[in-house]
Formats: sequence, structure tokens, C-alpha cells
Amino acid sequence: MKAKVFDRVALRIDLTVQGIRIPKGSLGVVVGCYAQPEGYDVDVEIPAPELVGDVTWKNVGLQPEQFDVVEPYSGPNPGW
Repeated sequence: MKAKVFDRVALRIDLTVQGIRIPKGSLGVVVGCYAQPEGYDVDVEIPAPELVGDVTWKNVGLQPEQFDVVEPYSGPNPGW
């Protein structure tokens, strides 16, 4: 598999999800991995200057060719 849970990723494509445009290069975190067919659930950051912290998140399903791993997770094993 290309990625694992908690890896930081960057989109290789522009997406539109429920009318929200998510540009290529947007960063996210893998929150789910599926083997057959290979796929990933990713929480992607979306700029939201009207919110505290200036960001919100959208969960999207991605195929491996739609993103690059930019920071593999190397923290403690969460135990699940």
C-alpha cells in the first residue's frame, strides 16, 4: 500500500466535493486505508478564514494516484 494511517499527504489533483473546491497541493492526513481495491480516506485541510484557526476539514475518498505522501507518520503506535 502507498500510505498508512496518519501519513501526511498532498493532493496531486484539483477536487470538488459537495460544491467545495479543493485545489491541487492541499494537505491532508490519511484516516483510513483499504486494500481491495486500494483506496484511502483522507481528511483534507480547507482554508476557512471565517473560522478560528483559519481552516476546516473535509473527508474525501482517494485513489493512490491522486496524492503523494509528504510526511510518513513516525509517531507512537496508537495500539489499534
